[in-house]
Amino acid sequence: MKQYVENQQSGLPSELSEKLFEANAGPLAARFPALASAIWHSPVAAVGAAQNGELTCKVLVDGTERLVHSAYEPSKEAEAQAELVPDTAKSVLCVGGGLGYLPVALLRRPEIKVVLVEPQLPFLRAMLSLFDLRAALNEGRLVLMTASDLDISTLAEFAFPEEEVSHPVLGRLYAEPQRHFRYLTHLHGSRGRVLVVDNKLFVSDVAQVFEKRGF
Repeated sequence: MKQYVENQQSGLPSELSEKLFEANAGPLAARFPALASAIWHSPVAAVGAAQNGELTCKVLVDGTERLVHSAYEPSKEAEAQAELVPDTAKSVLCVGGGLGYLPVALLRRPEIKVVLVEPQLPFLRAMLSLFDLRAALNEGRLVLMTASDLDISTLAEFAFPEEEVSHPVLGRLYAEPQRHFRYLTHLHGSRGRVLVVDNKLFVSDVAQVFEKRGF
């Protein structure tokens, strides 16, 4: 798949821009310094053109390559997925972003906060090279998570969003990272440790089991 493609249809995201990535890197580093450094040193995902000229990419699923985004209209596919989130939602956990169409579709709602869990740094670098996310990052409406230790500094003030939506392809691939992310939020999040109390007995061993299972 070509890294850069031409698109004759104006207004569609059609090229990975190093200049745009560098512009996004400023607010990213201000809010998530460890993650910004990791993304800066990461390669970018290989991309190719969908039928309408937008970018798409591939991922291995059970040994077979599958498109992460529509082969025809990635943005429209993401908009349809975003409609699954109620209009009243103020925050949403987005599991899997790929090149970023789904979180960007959600961010078009001016009052919503999007917490994106995307474990693959090349996808995050591609998203930041494709979309101008400076305002969303500066305003705190976009939180980037990787289900790894890079998230720990961010989790101190983290609260789970009220809604959740999964990328149609990546959501299934990220089942294990998602479980680990929930474990990290319980271990390092604002709710603190889980303690089981029974007749003044703190059953810490049981608490650890619940934490590891993401409760």
